[in-house]
Amino acid sequence: MNFSTLLTIIGSSLFLFSFIIYNKNIIKRKSKPNIASWGLFIIITGINSFSYIRMSGDIIKSGLAFTDFFTCVVILILSLFYGNFLKLEKIENLAIVLTFISLFLWLIFSAMYANLFLQIGYILAFIPTFKNAFNNKETILPWFLWAIAMLLSVIVVLLRWNNQYQDLINPLIAFLLHLGVALIAWKTYKKQKEGFLVSIS
Repeated sequence: MNFSTLLTIIGSSLFLFSFIIYNKNIIKRKSKPNIASWGLFIIITGINSFSYIRMSGDIIKSGLAFTDFFTCVVILILSLFYGNFLKLEKIENLAIVLTFISLFLWLIFSAMYANLFLQIGYILAFIPTFKNAFNNKETILPWFLWAIAMLLSVIVVLLRWNNQYQDLINPLIAFLLHLGVALIAWKTYKKQKEGFLVSIS
């Protein structure tokens, strides 16, 4: 087993561990995910994982993308029992449109065009999650661990570098998005805690 394969296994394991933490909060009703939003994430991560492996031709590089897709599927299933079905925000509707355009690009041109264009929809789909983080509705630890897992995916791409710059785009964007949610959630929690301490002093 080479080092890049080991990092992929570690990253996927860390991703799944974070997923368990996140799901515990769903079951305990500390978190109520939007069924519609997670349905959108399934579509995006599904197209992303399959187009990424077709584009890169590397199953090791694609390992975390498929892990991401798997976790989204399971979270949606849990959301059907413990979540809410809320109307998608306008930005999420736009993400859906862009996602299906990327699928069209795959059929007409190539998986590379599809995957690169899909990243726009992927970013837009995260905006409601950023809002949740600002409102202290996201659990901090899973997002930090997911960010670390995504960073390992970036490192794997660099270790298996073959001058395909497009292979770096999705892992890098995923890392920045997950880290962004984690940092916002942490800062929001810190501010609320400081405000609470001031109010009782």
